[in-house]
Amino acid sequence: MIWIFRRLTKTFKFEGSPVQRFFTAVAAAILLNLVFGVAFYFAERGVQDGLSLADSIWWAMVTMTTVGYGDYYPHTWGGRFLIAYPCFLLGISLIGILLGTVSEAIVDHFSRKRKGLLQLTMKNHVIIAGCPSVERVEKIFNELQLSLPEQTPFVIVSDEFSELPSQFKKLGVLFVKGSLRNQETAQKAAVSDAQGIIVLNDSKAPNDAEVYATASYLKNLLPDKISRVLSMVEEAGSVELFRTSGLRYIWGDSLPDRVMTQDLNQPGIGEVYGQLLSYQTGCEIYLRPQQIAGKKVIEIQQEALKSDQQIQVIGMKRGGESNLNPPKEESLKEGDLLIILAKNSTECDDFLTQIHA
Repeated sequence: MIWIFRRLTKTFKFEGSPVQRFFTAVAAAILLNLVFGVAFYFAERGVQDGLSLADSIWWAMVTMTTVGYGDYYPHTWGGRFLIAYPCFLLGISLIGILLGTVSEAIVDHFSRKRKGLLQLTMKNHVIIAGCPSVERVEKIFNELQLSLPEQTPFVIVSDEFSELPSQFKKLGVLFVKGSLRNQETAQKAAVSDAQGIIVLNDSKAPNDAEVYATASYLKNLLPDKISRVLSMVEEAGSVELFRTSGLRYIWGDSLPDRVMTQDLNQPGIGEVYGQLLSYQTGCEIYLRPQQIAGKKVIEIQQEALKSDQQIQVIGMKRGGESNLNPPKEESLKEGDLLIILAKNSTECDDFLTQIHA
């Protein structure tokens, strides 16, 4: 019997990944089920009235899985010792292999998931490429969760760690190991289906060259979706490079420097900026298109004061220029964007629906 089992394992070659071995074991189980079922049928049909081939195959499966209902069983010596006996032994061994490969496949799947080696199949997710520090990226994910729909998936792509940090696990963040400059990694992260990609430096030391290389690669990879890619620039000397390359960027150092300068002369102004830059306080800034060209800024501001929404129209953006304090008599043109201070996006959109009605 041991010789038969060895021949069986050599014939089916239980090799490869756990998933491959699982399907091999399933195929072997089905084949042996049919073999023992057919053999049982020919051995027992002469002594068991009404025994069909389907009944025999059913008996073989019940026997191999050790369920043993007892509705069918061998009556002849050959059926018992030449068919049922091998069916017992080989069936138990094969089911053991099958269960082992199932458990191994499950363990392998979650291990690969923790290590960021799985292919993602989601859409409309947000990717952060690079991790200068877990704490910094954690804050970004916290803000994203407040600003986007509840079911929005989040992904971190980095070479800095071998497994997903516990802080990200708590937030439900998925992990892809590697760099988005690698085509295989970009495919695993499903970059073409992402609604947004934030590019950060992947080390604690500032290195805008790495960020620029990733952003440029994504620009070539997704030429029609480059507006979805936003880079964090750490060094002032890199700003012009990103601007002339047509890459969206935020210059991180410029914001705290300016806030610090203003807070020196106006103590407390830093807290005001902090509220505007967070989705946690209900003082959120939105940039929205409008369909009321010809209306004056003061007319829209008056409608905001009269509305039921907790909202203020604080400015407008025309082309590449933003104006947070436009002349009150300034008329809106087609393509202008409104800059709105609102409690949340719902109130902002409700107000726009009201003025467009």
